[in-house]
Amino acid sequence: MKSAEIIFLPPKRPEGEITKNMLESSGSKPGVLDALKEESFGFKSLGDKAWALILPKTTLYSRNAGYDNMVFIARENGMIGNISELSAKQLNDVLKYAGEIMETYRDEAEKGKTPLQLEAISISFHKNPVSQDVFQKKLHAQTLKNLHLHVVGFNDAELDGDGEVGKREVPKKNWRNIYDPFLDPLARLSRNKAFCEKYYPPFSMLTPGANTGMNGFGFDAKPDAIYEKKFAEDLIGLHNAFVALYHEISDLFVNERNSDEKGMPRLRKMEEREKRIGEFLKKFEGEYENKDDEVFVAKWVRRINRLMVGSVEASKKEPVPEKENIFLRGPAYTLSLLKQTKSERLLVNLSPRIMSYGNLLDDLGLVKEVAPDEFGQEWKLKRERMEEKLRERFKHSQEPLRKAA
Repeated sequence: MKSAEIIFLPPKRPEGEITKNMLESSGSKPGVLDALKEESFGFKSLGDKAWALILPKTTLYSRNAGYDNMVFIARENGMIGNISELSAKQLNDVLKYAGEIMETYRDEAEKGKTPLQLEAISISFHKNPVSQDVFQKKLHAQTLKNLHLHVVGFNDAELDGDGEVGKREVPKKNWRNIYDPFLDPLARLSRNKAFCEKYYPPFSMLTPGANTGMNGFGFDAKPDAIYEKKFAEDLIGLHNAFVALYHEISDLFVNERNSDEKGMPRLRKMEEREKRIGEFLKKFEGEYENKDDEVFVAKWVRRINRLMVGSVEASKKEPVPEKENIFLRGPAYTLSLLKQTKSERLLVNLSPRIMSYGNLLDDLGLVKEVAPDEFGQEWKLKRERMEEKLRERFKHSQEPLRKAA
């Protein structure tokens, strides 16, 4: 995957369509869920008053988003915030639904003689984020509080750039927004035997250590893994393992049980942080694949520690400068399932969001800057054709989902 090159300015969907407020109130305001079902391209019951709805995105990332929709998970009289709140069977049904959407993309792309080169299903998660109003700065890694999956298909032009969108390097002030300082040390720790034994549950279908071309924790799986229930069980196990890891890392730097007036966990004193970091690193000594990884992790984590600031200290500056290193409150990640069309494997990548808030496109290096008036007629027609195909295949369909293997 390429490194990130372009920042986007996302245009909003046309007036009168689905809004973020509608989505987040789907389980609390009477009639909203029914309205969303009517506006959806299709929906399925997951049982236990939970539903999967195929919806257009409320914000479009680029003109090349013709094959880009979401599966939104709603619950009557409540909200589902992450995959661990679903049973393995429910998550398996959601992934199968996403797989069938991708099949629709694939068929349409073949007809248009622009076959897909990369297929991606992505989940963003962030528990208990602080409001942007607190610091006048984005400090959340998930736009919607509700669980949702992005289902995206890319062709060659979308991966390589179509030559019409100006490319430039990411400005320094934006770099830490999309690149988490913890990505490199955690990626190297994931190759540590003692680390894997401590944090990875026994997986049935995920094989740790895959080079996904992205930063974070990489895994291999067979190409049709999304259709199997054991794969859903593995993803839930991975979610739970990361949440536990986040709290242990967070505890090195901040006191989650002691919040400041901004509602953020208080930064520990430098001496205490150094002591805790030393104890944490000692657990994994001598268990790295090579000595270079061990040296790098120790140096990098201590470097992060020296750059850390507390939220109250940072909040004295309005707005907070982008360079300030503040923990996101609560665990967060971007979980991506990636398959190159001709590949015989599915890549699974979990990018921790501990001090950053990137998404799938950031991880892929495909973030684009497109003004709303640059969306041309060809793009609109492509999107309209895809939406019609999704309606034809899924709208109010009561056909059973593909059976799990």
